[in-house]
Amino acid sequence: QFLNNVTSASRLFHDLSSQRRQHILTLGNAFSECSEINEIVLPASLTDIPEDSFRWSLAEIIIHPDNPYFTDKDGFLIDTRSNTLLYTAPSAADKPLPAVTRLGDNCLERWHAGEHVDLPDTLTSIGACVFYDCVDVTSISIPDSVTEIGASAFNCTSLTEIQLPPGLTSIPTMMLSCNYITEITIPESVRYIGEWAFYLCPLMRVEIPAGCEFIEYDAFDP
Repeated sequence: QFLNNVTSASRLFHDLSSQRRQHILTLGNAFSECSEINEIVLPASLTDIPEDSFRWSLAEIIIHPDNPYFTDKDGFLIDTRSNTLLYTAPSAADKPLPAVTRLGDNCLERWHAGEHVDLPDTLTSIGACVFYDCVDVTSISIPDSVTEIGASAFNCTSLTEIQLPPGLTSIPTMMLSCNYITEITIPESVRYIGEWAFYLCPLMRVEIPAGCEFIEYDAFDP
């Protein structure tokens, strides 16, 4: 995390020679927590951007047009090989999500999406902390195609409505951290409910399927 404490840079890669830029292959988590960087230009040589690489960042991402692996259209950084959304820039505010198959870890963090979010019908997997600190969101529509949801996926305090997909088999730790969810229907397919799965949710009504095999400690702790 060699860039975590950067406080004044605006165009980081423009400070590097073009010769050095063209040999960069992977980012690691170099830009995690770089909240003061305004713009990051990534080279054509780049082949690997791990999920969560831009956690707590607010920069616009520009991918070199000759890079065959990543796109930055409309502010959405996408790995085209896995069709995974990796990062959402401030310029993507209020825009519809692209047709990806996975929402990578932290990829929508602090996104200003408006009150309602429709997740794309192409989606099958939602990573960890995807909706972290999305304070505007009150309802989320999840397509039936989703079978996997990561820990703390819906940490959005204003959320009032969400319907879990019917193919979900596991509810992870702290999946929901919301102050206004009062009832939830757990799909019949769910076999496991993790610790603090419904953290902070003032649930008044819960339907637990007969096939659920294990419920962790404090899964419904308000």
